[in-house]
Amino acid sequence: MLAKLQDLEAEFGRRPKQIMNEPRPLDLDLIAFGVERRQTPSLTLPHPRAHARKFVLQPLSEIAADLVLPGQARTIAELLRELSSDERVWRLDTGGRSAEGCEPLVGGCWTWTGRAVQN
Repeated sequence: MLAKLQDLEAEFGRRPKQIMNEPRPLDLDLIAFGVERRQTPSLTLPHPRAHARKFVLQPLSEIAADLVLPGQARTIAELLRELSSDERVWRLDTGGRSAEGCEPLVGGCWTWTGRAVQN
């Protein structure tokens, strides 16, 4: 699964990073895979910072508000409600059409500003 996501990123022009957290044409993360927990040099499941990132929790709450990520005790909706973050996350109004090449998911695309939590 990870290799397929990385292939898609490459198809959209992603190149090996030169600077930490630099802008990318497409960034796909594998957040969780059922109840799977895994720690390898190339993949950690669930994503180790998903529970602390508004830009992950906000859109995920629309499609899986009651999901509990492995290793967490609270649902996505609860994590989002309790999150203290200065990130701004908003839905792009696409009128049901694709926006800048991204196909709408659950009625729109998402974007954000702010700094992701770094551990």
